[in-house]
Amino acid sequence: MAKFSDAFLQGLRGGERRGSPTDPMLQRADQYGSSNPLAKSIGGMFGMQMDTGEELATKELSAIDQKDPNALIQALGVQAKYEQDPRKKVLYMAEIDKVKRESSKANELKALTDQKDERYSAMAKTIKDKSPEIASLISQGDQQAYEIGLKMLQPSETLSPKDRYKQVGKRIFDVTTASFIGDLPDENKEYVTKEIVNSKGEVEIIWYDKSDPNVVVRTEKAPQDKQPVAVFKRGTELLTESNRAQSQAESALTLATQFDEIKPQGGAYRSVKEFIDNVSGSQDKVSRLYEQGRNLITSRAAANLPRGPASDKDVALVLKGEPPMNADGAYLAQYARGVAKLLRKEAKLARDNSYWLDTYEDEKGFTAYVRSSTLRQELNSIPENIKEYIEQNKSNPQAIRDFELKYGFNYFDSKQELKQTEDILQNLGRTL
Repeated sequence: MAKFSDAFLQGLRGGERRGSPTDPMLQRADQYGSSNPLAKSIGGMFGMQMDTGEELATKELSAIDQKDPNALIQALGVQAKYEQDPRKKVLYMAEIDKVKRESSKANELKALTDQKDERYSAMAKTIKDKSPEIASLISQGDQQAYEIGLKMLQPSETLSPKDRYKQVGKRIFDVTTASFIGDLPDENKEYVTKEIVNSKGEVEIIWYDKSDPNVVVRTEKAPQDKQPVAVFKRGTELLTESNRAQSQAESALTLATQFDEIKPQGGAYRSVKEFIDNVSGSQDKVSRLYEQGRNLITSRAAANLPRGPASDKDVALVLKGEPPMNADGAYLAQYARGVAKLLRKEAKLARDNSYWLDTYEDEKGFTAYVRSSTLRQELNSIPENIKEYIEQNKSNPQAIRDFELKYGFNYFDSKQELKQTEDILQNLGRTL
């Protein structure tokens, strides 16, 4: 058998010595092998790789699993590996980098999506018992519902009115009670109403934010027997007043909780000044609380407070006037709770007044109704043995004066006024 020189064999493999380009035995398709059948045969006899770059690329490409997520990158790598044109090789490499970057972004997005799905699923399970409807929306990927879920897990006393009440479609959701309500809670917004005819031909009243008519916050069916415009307008004013007072009461309670943290030793803040200096917006909140307290002294709620044992110490502090300059955290907390109680009473009075309008379409008798309720509360708070004593000594001026000094009102005058108010209501045939 003929022995070929190493130089010849190297030429067949496409080494440093490439031979004459016109030599049919040594002509090669590229640097990886030869397309000449004789060269392939001879090289194969000596165990040499004589396939061309194109043939090698075809073999490697066919071996790639097309289901592999990296199949495209692998294929581009094979093309670049056997590409002889330097410019095309650069383009292949650039395409590989591009695909890798896009793949990385896609993987990151998928990871974030998976994390979001897990968070939303966990949240939906957590609040399902509290509110199946919100849980269902969270399961569908509703971001607004997910944020409501987060608020539902917070302690109710830490929530501001803005966090407590959330709009879901055309309804308002109270996260503290996990239920939908019909009220309009935002004290900083002005709401207006208009009537529309829905797809069923029914007349509806819609409430929307005056500054943004596209935000509908409440929809209700109009009464079949339409109220007079003036009555309807007054009812709307009373509902707005009630919701504003309720919202302000919640803000006052939040501030009371913060005041409780002001303690010279062991508290979050050592003085009122430190609290005001370190809590953002606290100065405005305190000023607004004092203003509300001043206004409440002459309010309808203050005018209808029960006297005697039924009176409230927190409220009494508000009626004394604005806190002194050197007031400590405990005093301010009590003052804030008193403001909240008066505001809640204001809210209830306005709400009861609106119910009265809904029932009778005017306010006739409502003042008597409120006053009779207050008088009953006052008289019912007096111990029975004291009532018996004062009844037995009704002709004794000293006994009557002693009672007034102790309880702050005249027992017999209150009994007489209660009868008058009840007679008024009976004659009108009205009560709630």
